[in-house]
Amino acid sequence: MTDKKNCVINLHLSKKYLNRCFNWIFLESLRESASWTKNILVLSIYPLILLICGFFMVIEISKFRIGGNFTFFAYLMVYFGSLYQSLWKYFVFLWHDEKIKQIRKFIEDIQISTETTDLLSNIRRREYQEALKFYVLFVRACTAMMTYSVIALFSLNAYATNFTSGLMYTIPLLPETSAFYRPVNLIFQFISLVIIAVVFVASDFIFAILVGCLDGELRSIVAYILTMKDESNAKKQGKEILKTVYKNHLRLLLVLNDLRSIFWYLSLQMLLTSFLYICFTFFLARVVSISITTFILCFNSSSLLFIYSYLSQILLNRTEGVAHALWQTSWYNLAPDDQRNFLIILCMAQTPIGLSASGVTTISISTMVQVLKAAVTYGTLLFTLVN
Repeated sequence: MTDKKNCVINLHLSKKYLNRCFNWIFLESLRESASWTKNILVLSIYPLILLICGFFMVIEISKFRIGGNFTFFAYLMVYFGSLYQSLWKYFVFLWHDEKIKQIRKFIEDIQISTETTDLLSNIRRREYQEALKFYVLFVRACTAMMTYSVIALFSLNAYATNFTSGLMYTIPLLPETSAFYRPVNLIFQFISLVIIAVVFVASDFIFAILVGCLDGELRSIVAYILTMKDESNAKKQGKEILKTVYKNHLRLLLVLNDLRSIFWYLSLQMLLTSFLYICFTFFLARVVSISITTFILCFNSSSLLFIYSYLSQILLNRTEGVAHALWQTSWYNLAPDDQRNFLIILCMAQTPIGLSASGVTTISISTMVQVLKAAVTYGTLLFTLVN
């Protein structure tokens, strides 16, 4: 009973956080039963603000000259990269709206299935309880860290610019002598920073929660397969177990492929931008004294790279674990027709599946190490060239 209660709580929290993240990004609460025109207007709020903010950033970047304040310029480039990535994520999620609906339906079906009393449902309750504990805690911790980072970055930037800017630029055509100069700059840039952080981080929360649900389902499938280690179970229930495994594993692979296609280009972009962020912040740490702002930016960039690499590694390990579990069963006690079905499932499960960076590489922990090494190397090279 405790397992069932904890599983229901964790699944409910995961679904709640998932819905909350989509509401943060797409303002779904404002689009309930709304007209098509109102939906378009609501969906245009974030992109419009970010595009205006990006336009002001480009103007500020174009003003930079050799010998100017390179520290402010480097910070501005980092914020501009974050803005660009947030816009990209926003439109990618919009483009894949149908796939996202299918993934959300998959989670709803899993939640419904845990209410039944068959063997697979009992296993799901146990495995989801263990799997989702980490992901629920992760989302809570990252939400607190995001809030702190936004407030700290904006406050430090405002202080460094004598309370005229929070993102290292000023709104053009607004005279410095105007009474509205500082309030308008600070308020607009704070709103822009919050939107950047919400879209940027909420999309990563969505990815983490979805990986958590896939992790729980893969664990459940592996545990269900291992019930065939018992020779009597393999003989009596092997056919039914294989049929259930095939159906659930196939659906999971379809959901996983949808997730991979959503993050197909985002993953490559994440690797490149993380490399640039870390390279820039490492260079700043060498050129000037290490400030709190530099530390926060470097920590956030490294954390983003670690999160994607670690979660993709989990998917690789879990999908590979299905094939390992199949080999540990008493498959030799299956009927000839069932052995044929066993081989079909084994062929489907033999290739580990994780995030792909646009087909260039499969993201894993080793990818994170390679990006960090390259970023530190090029950051040092840039420092040597400048000095």
